[in-house]
Amino acid sequence: MMNRMTWLFFALLAPFLFALTNQIDKILLARYFTHVKATTLLFYTVIISAVIAVGIVIFKPSVLTVPMLDAALMFTAGIIFYFAIRPFVKALSIEEASRVIPIFQIQPVLAYLFGIVLFGEMLSLPQALAGVIIVAGALLINLDLDNRRKFKLVVFGLVASSCLFYMLESATFKFVGGNYGFWDASFYQFLGTAVAGLFVYGTSRDYRADFKKVSKQGGVRVFIGATLSAVLSMGGRMAFNYSLLLAPLVMVQLVQGTQAIFVLIIGTLLALFIPRYGKENISRKHMIQKIVSIIIVFAGTALLLLS
Repeated sequence: MMNRMTWLFFALLAPFLFALTNQIDKILLARYFTHVKATTLLFYTVIISAVIAVGIVIFKPSVLTVPMLDAALMFTAGIIFYFAIRPFVKALSIEEASRVIPIFQIQPVLAYLFGIVLFGEMLSLPQALAGVIIVAGALLINLDLDNRRKFKLVVFGLVASSCLFYMLESATFKFVGGNYGFWDASFYQFLGTAVAGLFVYGTSRDYRADFKKVSKQGGVRVFIGATLSAVLSMGGRMAFNYSLLLAPLVMVQLVQGTQAIFVLIIGTLLALFIPRYGKENISRKHMIQKIVSIIIVFAGTALLLLS
C-alpha cells in the first residue's frame, strides 16, 4: 500500500510541476522569444541539468562506479530527453498549452504499437478501442474553430515526434535505471541532457546569437522566469523518473494525462485573475472544445487502464 501511494504521489507531482512549467514557458515564449528560435529557451534547462549533475556527483561520487555500458545507456537517455523537448517547445510557441498537452496522451497508444511491431504483442478489442478514443480526443482538441475547423497538422506532428522521443527515453531509463539507485540513474541522464544542449549551443552560431539577444533584451525577467521554469521542469522530471522505478511504465504514463487538467485549470485561472499573463482562450466555444476533448482522452485512458 505504501509503495502504491508513493509512486502515485510522485507520478501526480510530475504533471503538476510540468503544468506550471508549461504556463511559464508559454508566457516567456509569447513575450520574449517571438523573434528568435523558440528552442533557445531550452538552454536554461541545459544549465540547470548541468548544475544538478554536478551536485549529484559531489554528494554521491559513487555514481562514477557504474559500469560503462549501463552508464552510456542512461547518458543516451538524457540526450534523447533533450531532443524530445525541442519539438514540444516549438509546438508550445505556436499553440496554447491546454491544446498541446492532451496530445501527449497518445504515448500509451504508441507504446502498444511498438509492442506489436517489435515484440509481436497483440491488442485486445478494448485496448484497440481505447487507442482510437484517445487519438480522437487528441485530434478534436487540435481543430481550429476560428479557421473553418482546420486541423493543425504541424502542432500534432511536433507533439507526436516529441512523444516518440519521450517514450524511448523513458523506456531506456526504466530498463537500465531500475538496476541502480535513483541518483545513479539521474546523474547520467542529467549529464546527457547537459552535454547534448551544450553541444548544440557550441556548434550553432544562430543559437548562441539568439540566446545572447534574448538575455540582453529580457534581462533579469527572462533569467528569473526561465530559471524557475527549468527548475520546476527538472523537479517534475525527477518525480517522474522516481515513479518509473516504482511502477510499470504504461501506468506512470497514463497518470501523466492529469497534466492536461492541471494546464487547463492554471491557464484559466491566469486568464481570469491575471489576464496580463494569461494566454488561454477562455471563450465559451473554445472552453467547451477543450473540456470535451480532455474528457474523451480521459475516457480512452481509463478504458486502456481497465483493459
